[in-house]
Amino acid sequence: MQTLHLLVEGEGDMKAAPILLRRLLHETHARYDWQVDPKHTMKVWGLAKLRNRLSDYIEHLRNKPTCHGAMILLDLEDQLPCEEAPVLAEEIAALQPLPFPVVVVFACREFESWFLASLGSIANGSELFASGLTYPNDPEAKRGAKEELDKRMPPLVKYKEVLHQAEFTKLLSFEEARRAPSFQRLERALGELLTAVDADGGAGVISPRKR
Repeated sequence: MQTLHLLVEGEGDMKAAPILLRRLLHETHARYDWQVDPKHTMKVWGLAKLRNRLSDYIEHLRNKPTCHGAMILLDLEDQLPCEEAPVLAEEIAALQPLPFPVVVVFACREFESWFLASLGSIANGSELFASGLTYPNDPEAKRGAKEELDKRMPPLVKYKEVLHQAEFTKLLSFEEARRAPSFQRLERALGELLTAVDADGGAGVISPRKR
């Protein structure tokens, strides 16, 4: 059994991100030879704090004998993921080479933007939303995905990452979530990681790189 380690944004992501990656591994790739769970997930509290201790976090992964691949999955509220991800990948590549691949993924704005993209399937599976509810607007157009969810939940209920993020991740539709380009990047990144490991272990592979 191979293990995917994750570096994520915050507390809610500690549960939600492993659920999402497990679903992608099983439902999209039919890969049951990989494990990913909270004990292989570390919160780094955002891009700025990750950069402040980047070498420490990378060394932490290097020293994990169970790590066969790593994904950095963070929110990016204002910058462009297509610009920032290659920059962070280059910073990682400048460190001592790793014996496994690392892929960088930014949720444009926030993880919850993917919930807006997939609100139809989430609403149909959750009692917290009216059945048939959708979000027709661009889910990545602006900040405030959590607030948009709040507006559509019962009056006395507020979206809380630690309460709702994992639950909504279980209900998310991949087809609907692909309305968000950053979700498409997540899918491609996981595919790149699997391909690299299957080929030769993926040593030294960092994605995405500048073109």
